[in-house]
Amino acid sequence: MIRIIPAGACACLLIILLAFCGCTGVPGYSTPTPTPTPSAPQTEVQTTIVTPTPAYQDADFLLVYQASRPRITDLSGKVDIALAKIQGVSVVSPTWSALSSKSGDLANAITNDSRNLSMYSNFQDPANTRLQSSYLGFLSKLNDVATDLRDGAKSAENNDFNSALASFEAAQTGLDSITYTPTNDQMAVIEEMKIHLNRVIGVVKQKIANAGAAT
Repeated sequence: MIRIIPAGACACLLIILLAFCGCTGVPGYSTPTPTPTPSAPQTEVQTTIVTPTPAYQDADFLLVYQASRPRITDLSGKVDIALAKIQGVSVVSPTWSALSSKSGDLANAITNDSRNLSMYSNFQDPANTRLQSSYLGFLSKLNDVATDLRDGAKSAENNDFNSALASFEAAQTGLDSITYTPTNDQMAVIEEMKIHLNRVIGVVKQKIANAGAAT
C-alpha cells in the first residue's frame, strides 16, 4: 500500500536537505567576482628645455654708430662756425644766441645717440664692445663741452660775462681732454673749435675789462 507524503512535509524535508549540504543556491554555482578593468598605461611626458640662441646685436649697433658719427661731426662743425663769428667786443646779442642754439642742438643729439648706443650689450665681436666704450666716452666729453658753450653763450647774451667766462673756460678744458675721436674729420673740427673758443674767451675778458674801466 503506497502512503502519500503531505506537501508540507516534503517542503520541510527539502529545506533540511539543503541545509545539510551547506548550499543556499544552485549546486556548483557561485556569484562571479567582477574583473577589474585595467587602467590605461601612463605615458610619461618628456619636457624639453630649449635654450634660445643669443641674438647678437653687432649689426644693429654698427648701423646706429655709423649714423651717429657724421651727425655729431656736422653739428660740431656748426658750433665751430658760431664760435668763429664772434670776432670782437662789438659782437651783438643774436650772435651769442646762435652759439647757444647750435651748442644746444649738439648736446641734444649727443644725449639721444648715447641713449640709443647704450641699449646694445650682447656683442659677438669683442671689438664692438671696445668701440662702444670708446665712442660713448668721446660723446660724454663732447657733451660737457657743448653744455658749457651753451651756458656761456646764454650768460653772454644776458651781459653776465663773468659767468660766461667761467663756462667758456670749462669748455676749453673739456676740449683739451678729448684725445680720441671716431674720425679724423671730427678731430679737425675739435682743433678748429679750440682756436675759435680761445678767441671768444679773449673777447669776453676784454668785455669784463671794459666794464671794470667804466665803473
